[in-house]
Amino acid sequence: MKSSILKLSSLVLLFSLLFMFLVIVVFQKLDNPKFYQVPEDKNVLIIGNSQSERGLDDKIIGNSINLSQGGDCSFYNYFKGKKIIEDNPQINTVLFLYTNNMFLKGMDEWSYDEKHLGFKYPKYGQNIDMKDQWLLFIKNPGSFLIALRDAVRTDVQLLFSSRDLIIYERLDWGGYEGLDVIGDLSAQDSAFSKFYADTSISILDLNYVEKFYEFCKSKNVELILVRAPFHHLFPRVKESDLHEFHKTNLEGIVFYDYLDTIFYDHEFKDVQHLNTDGSVRLSKMIQNQLLKDNFIKTF
Repeated sequence: MKSSILKLSSLVLLFSLLFMFLVIVVFQKLDNPKFYQVPEDKNVLIIGNSQSERGLDDKIIGNSINLSQGGDCSFYNYFKGKKIIEDNPQINTVLFLYTNNMFLKGMDEWSYDEKHLGFKYPKYGQNIDMKDQWLLFIKNPGSFLIALRDAVRTDVQLLFSSRDLIIYERLDWGGYEGLDVIGDLSAQDSAFSKFYADTSISILDLNYVEKFYEFCKSKNVELILVRAPFHHLFPRVKESDLHEFHKTNLEGIVFYDYLDTIFYDHEFKDVQHLNTDGSVRLSKMIQNQLLKDNFIKTF
């Protein structure tokens, strides 16, 4: 009996070591800078969640590429932005969505809960540092291992599929997605209801906002915070925390705040997101401000 258990344990250990070796090899191969090249004329990176995905049109904001995606918290945006900046030296400006929702305590779980690990980790896993991989494992070991398995399977397929591989396109790291609809502005987003009840503040997510700030500073990249408007029916939570964090932890960072800019009902898709009409107007505002502040040049 003991001999059988020992043999089984040895097999499990062997397969675990082989799998970890495969993970390391695959992740190292996909970390190649040539897989992350953006067009040379793009020196402005836009990252954030669904608000910047819906609201910031990179065809209007000059020399920019929008890699925002719904559900991306600051944890994943940190590694996404870090990789794009490291491999594209022409990137000298980042428009980083800075909004009230990231201060909700529940946002911490967007890094490691089952839903977001399953959706986000296969996109960004190969670019996450080892200690941060360990953090995800400690927070949610079962879901992490499933996401790791899915990531390796996807990445192996990518490596054999094409030599001209652009990771942020093939793994869908995001992009501008305008919506030509006017939604029901009377409907509140129930997905955030549980977060509103918790008066405590995000810790993990905000830590990665600071880490990204420090990284951009080390690379001499101009980090610009952008807050897109949301409808007046949407609760303005953590407002004082947002401004205090900017003042205390992100000292000197430019903040383009459009929360109190008047946008009309027909410019919203829902209470949190602009539709195409709204995003065109917001993007033109940001373009003009970037020109005024000399972050981009006329062309």
